[in-house]
Amino acid sequence: MHSALVRREESAYDAGGSTAWLFVMLSREQSRIILDRIMRTTRPLKTLAVWEAARSYAEWNTGQIPVGVRELAVAAHTPPNEVYRALSQLVEVGALVRTARGRYALNPQVAWSGSLVTRQAALTLIES
Repeated sequence: MHSALVRREESAYDAGGSTAWLFVMLSREQSRIILDRIMRTTRPLKTLAVWEAARSYAEWNTGQIPVGVRELAVAAHTPPNEVYRALSQLVEVGALVRTARGRYALNPQVAWSGSLVTRQAALTLIES
């Protein structure tokens, strides 16, 4: 039947190996804060759907969201104009950071896909 998950030592997730981690790491506390902030927006369900879609596309070790509005709209089952609005809301609530016009990345304080070393470097960039 079902067996318990084996607990791994923290060091298993530390240094930047060459194999991409297929999952997005989430801060439990920050996740609750972001969820609360999203639920207080004018269109919370659309914003939440775009947040989930954006996280699913995050690049390894950069957190960049390499897809455009159309791809996010398809993934979130919402029109592109709602995606634009949601992306702005996600920056406002601290879930995403705007890296350039029309370009976004995960806020490494909230979610990360990559090594902890590169996450620390990304944190340094957004804090300066």
